[in-house]
Amino acid sequence: MKLEQLLSRVESDAGKLLLMYLHKVGTATVDQISEKFGWTRMKTYNILSSLREEDFVAPLEHSSKERYALKQVTL
Repeated sequence: MKLEQLLSRVESDAGKLLLMYLHKVGTATVDQISEKFGWTRMKTYNILSSLREEDFVAPLEHSSKERYALKQVTL
């Protein structure tokens, strides 16, 4: 799925920002995301949880810190 198609399926502006950020940087921790957007960790977890439910993002399994990446984007 292309990024534009993915973004059209996300309702929240915060979710769209997060997807665009992950598309740009590849992977990020909750702390990096929170700092980048000035969100609380709770808000960041809530957004990530919503995006995980839709199968748009996933945590990386072999990371020492909880890192997230996009699942469905093609170039």
